[in-house]
Amino acid sequence: MTVCGVDGAQRLGWVVSSARRQRGWTLDHAAQLAGLDKKTVLRIEAGNAVQARSWRQLAVALGLGDGDLLTALHRADGVEWLAERLGVRAPVESVPPPDAEALADLLVAAAERLRGRH
Repeated sequence: MTVCGVDGAQRLGWVVSSARRQRGWTLDHAAQLAGLDKKTVLRIEAGNAVQARSWRQLAVALGLGDGDLLTALHRADGVEWLAERLGVRAPVESVPPPDAEALADLLVAAAERLRGRH
């Protein structure tokens, strides 16, 4: 099962990113704790398509039940519900841009892909 195209996934990703940063975790640390690749954590935080298993693994690393992120995706109030469980504020209207670390990682990954094409 792939979680993608779900309304609110980007806002849920923002909540997950906020929870990670609130804990003082880097992307690398969160990925290591969840047993995921750093790029997968980036995709989750951006609200992009990932395997449901990846959502569950990150949820467990954040101290949630393994079904909490998926439950939040399917609830009408899922973003607010998840934010409350994680102890962070839910995004109001617009989702802020990724933090500096995430943006730098995306740029490095893009540069590596471009180098691989030459």
